[in-house]
Amino acid sequence: MLSNVDIIQELKSNELKIDKFDSNRLQPASYDLTVGEAFFTRIQQEGSPENQETVFVVRPGEAATILTAEKVYLGDGISGHVNLTNTLASRGVDLLNAGHIDPGWGKDRSGNIVGFELTAIVRNVSNVEVKLRRGEPLLTLTLDYLHLATSSPYWKAKPPDDPQARRVQLSLKAQAISEFVETERKIERDIAGLRSELQSKVSWGELVRSLAWLVTALGIIMTLIASIVTTAARSPEIVVGTYIISVPAFLFGLTILLGLVLLVGFLIERRSRVPK
Repeated sequence: MLSNVDIIQELKSNELKIDKFDSNRLQPASYDLTVGEAFFTRIQQEGSPENQETVFVVRPGEAATILTAEKVYLGDGISGHVNLTNTLASRGVDLLNAGHIDPGWGKDRSGNIVGFELTAIVRNVSNVEVKLRRGEPLLTLTLDYLHLATSSPYWKAKPPDDPQARRVQLSLKAQAISEFVETERKIERDIAGLRSELQSKVSWGELVRSLAWLVTALGIIMTLIASIVTTAARSPEIVVGTYIISVPAFLFGLTILLGLVLLVGFLIERRSRVPK
């Protein structure tokens, strides 16, 4: 892996080019690339009228395609890799596309060094909006030496389109990704709505069953109470062998026992319906 000293040395030898190079973005063994242009995001202006700042807003669940502000060229003996900066990752931004950069990146079809922006397809996986500002660190670029220079650099193996055609292709890809993500979000909303509707129906069904249990229990208890009152008026006591039994007390105890049985049955029925 190239250190900061190696990076400076390769910049001087023209085996590596990073336009708009800023030594403040050079790290011990990497370089921070910044936000340049974004596709299919909400764009808003912030700041005072005299000092307007463009901000790209990525809402929760949305994806965006972002180009780096810097154009990069790698010689035939250097490969690269990019990762999302830790700051953006901690804010809930996820990098969706692979971060490998082939040797020879940044030359046109004729082999002229022109430099290309790097593309980051990101998604906001947090539950709050993420604001990206031009010039904000986006990708961390790390570089590696090849043991032998490649015989098939990027510009020969995959001849790049001219810059304008490349931007059109990026725009189309960004639109396709945006449409896919929006479809996915719509499916998630539909599933959530269906789940809520099913839960509502289940809740109403449980309420009806609970009321049926309650009405049945109250009906039985009221019937027994009426029997207690009627029987007590006619025969307050009965004799069974050597025992004298109070009819009201017997019926009252029977009522309590039946009520307990109904309550236990109700609780068992409710528990059996709790999802496991």
